[in-house]
Amino acid sequence: MYILGATSRPFVRRICIGSLAKSLPDLALLKKAAAMNRPDRAYFGVPFFGKSSAMSTTLSTASLPVFTLFLGNLRHLLTKAQADVAARGYDEQALVQYRLSPDMLPFKNQIFIACDAPKLCVSRITGLDAPKYDNVENTLAELITRVDNTVAWLKTVPANALDGLESKEITFTVGKTGSRTMTAEAYVKTWATANMYFHITTAYNILRHNGVPVGKFDFLSGAAA
Repeated sequence: MYILGATSRPFVRRICIGSLAKSLPDLALLKKAAAMNRPDRAYFGVPFFGKSSAMSTTLSTASLPVFTLFLGNLRHLLTKAQADVAARGYDEQALVQYRLSPDMLPFKNQIFIACDAPKLCVSRITGLDAPKYDNVENTLAELITRVDNTVAWLKTVPANALDGLESKEITFTVGKTGSRTMTAEAYVKTWATANMYFHITTAYNILRHNGVPVGKFDFLSGAAA
């Protein structure tokens, strides 16, 4: 009989069967881990003792570091765009005004909203006054400044201004006439973060479509890519 593609030679079968047996989870560990809601520990043969030392997720840890990280990555994309404009010698307005589709907002507006989504989220939850922008930025350098100003403000927000407000109801505008109401936790996790990702991704796609040499790791890792 063949085991996991092994040959029919007896010594090979013994090795394969032995290795398979060692790779299976220990039944006692599996039961213990399952009772503690940590089946992953049993699978890899690591017993689970006591409480996890991992930091718990709070409203501030689910928002502020994520917002600042990906806005920083957006800044990196913008600097790559500047370098490409200089290297290939074209008018940067070809990027700034570009739309992926006629009914989509241009590149510069993708940056506006990518900045506003986290800024407004934090402001609405905490009640802190966020910087107001007139959406007049029309160059790559000005868009970078917009990102920098947003990140600088987010870094002034203390964690305790957010934590404990998970159940607070937040009502916000959607589009030109609509509105939604949800808890602060849902707002962070299912709306504001996703909204920021959407517009950063759209900005990335515009740059990539126009030949700017950016890739997945530029999106995920920013300047560390």
